[in-house]
Amino acid sequence: MILSSEYFIYDGIYSTEMKLLNVSLSPSFYEEGFGANREIQEIEIKGRDKPYFQRIKKSPLSFNLNFAFTEIWDDELIHNIKSWLLQDYYKPLIMSEDPEIIYYCVCISEPRIFHSGLKQGYCTLEFRCDSPYKYSPQYLYSYDLSNNPVDGTIIIINNLGHENCFPTLQIEKVGDGSSEADISIINLSNSGIETKFTTAKKATGTLTFTGGAKDGEVIFIGSDVYEFDIDNIVESGNIPIDISTDKTKTQASSILTLTTPIKDGEIITIGSTVFEVDSNSSVTSGHTAINVSTYCTAATGVLTFTAIPIDGELITIGNDTYEFDTNASVVSGNIRVDISGVNGATIDAVVTQLTSIINANKTEKITATGSTANDTITITSTIPGTIGNLVSTYKTTTGASWANDTLINGADCSVANAVTAIKAEIDAHITANFTATPVSNVITITAKSSGSYSGSKANALETSTTCTGASFNSTTFIGGLDCTSAQAATALNTVINASATETITSTNLVSGQVVVTYDTTGITGQIATTETCVNASWGNITLSSGDGIVNDEIVTIDCERKDISSSISGMYRYSTFNNNWLYLVPGNNRLLIKGDAVIDFKVEFRYR
Repeated sequence: MILSSEYFIYDGIYSTEMKLLNVSLSPSFYEEGFGANREIQEIEIKGRDKPYFQRIKKSPLSFNLNFAFTEIWDDELIHNIKSWLLQDYYKPLIMSEDPEIIYYCVCISEPRIFHSGLKQGYCTLEFRCDSPYKYSPQYLYSYDLSNNPVDGTIIIINNLGHENCFPTLQIEKVGDGSSEADISIINLSNSGIETKFTTAKKATGTLTFTGGAKDGEVIFIGSDVYEFDIDNIVESGNIPIDISTDKTKTQASSILTLTTPIKDGEIITIGSTVFEVDSNSSVTSGHTAINVSTYCTAATGVLTFTAIPIDGELITIGNDTYEFDTNASVVSGNIRVDISGVNGATIDAVVTQLTSIINANKTEKITATGSTANDTITITSTIPGTIGNLVSTYKTTTGASWANDTLINGADCSVANAVTAIKAEIDAHITANFTATPVSNVITITAKSSGSYSGSKANALETSTTCTGASFNSTTFIGGLDCTSAQAATALNTVINASATETITSTNLVSGQVVVTYDTTGITGQIATTETCVNASWGNITLSSGDGIVNDEIVTIDCERKDISSSISGMYRYSTFNNNWLYLVPGNNRLLIKGDAVIDFKVEFRYR
């Protein structure tokens, strides 16, 4: 107890050194606090007589002490006593009767001194503690678990106090982390709450192939750059991954979709081969004809005569104007049709003469066929298709008439026939390297495994068209691969283990996956990972999970103040801590400790 103690120690200094004794001024029983002041905190609500209980609020301990001078004082002694007792922060106070109890307190209010005027007497001081509790001395429990079993070790720490105790832990990691066991303290006496620190592990990363790889694709692991290769050509400094032989390739393809008929002169380009739609046996030099003439219909127009034309009357076909003439005089630019004499004696003679003049002098792509039996001339476009429908017709001749204002009934190659014609030309001219597979209005052009563009080689081939009713799905062939996902993973795995300059190891545990592991523990293994592969991806942008406590590192955890420090300068271990601050419940605490470490528990028990 406090009042029955004769002397005391405050801030490490004995009261006898300062010529003071702890005294009681009461002539009877000692009266002192039995615990901290307790107050109920509750909420009252209108209409409810019974308040809602929240908690018991405990105030910090406070008490008054009387210290008597054992001899006559002087100014120096008074000065020293003030410097000693009137502190600016809480200091430990230990009474002689309870040397195992510590009060962390500070003098408050106004200290008073009572004396006889002869420099003898006593002083009265009020002390206030930093909490509602008094404390035991600090106890240290040390455990060397350098070779801790996998299942861990159980230790028992008895909390002698009345309240939960928050220890300060000092954990020294032991071992190189090869077992990669975390440091774990599980309080089996407190619902199995686990306090855990992650230990440094070997950083790992998984590259997953969802499809095959192709020449030129790149894998980055730290400073190492791995490049898939089929032609012994890689970027300078890159590490080649040979997939040139004994691999299963996926052939590139391009899809041509037709929506409307194709027309003469339109172009379809596949790599270096330029196909030109041809309906009149005329294509640009160097182009390969897609002959659709048998699938097209030429436009026609019929001119019918009912009387012999007279001098100066006109017949127009497209850009050509034909002028009937009897006096050897026509408008400049017009084509003369001589109907003088016998040439214009009859309608039959006129039909014969005009037919001959048209076929001899036309600039439009047409032919003329005369019929004296019907007194008609049939004009036919020499370019089958709808283009002939654009040729206009006109006349000023009163004795002749056109059936329509243009040639009519020209029809282009239908989509179905176009598909047939295009496939036929592909089969005829580039069959060594490609196959064409038509389905309805779609032609799939696929590189052959036996050709010059097997695998990824065809991916660089361009495709294009000028057809208004056709389009490719891409500007190049796509999808060409040089190996399967499993073959890509196996090849990469082999090259990493043979040629890596980074300190890494690769394993190929699952088909199509490569697991890369940094050979040493810690965050230094968190090297960057990325790739340019269409069918592969890393789980993270770095090798991960390397962070944690390393060998010989000492981590100090103040569970009361929730503070963590490390023996490694500038290192903070909050990210490797599970945020469960250890506390010991009153009585025995069975602690299951896992992981290899030397652990110190520094505890102060709390008493009411």
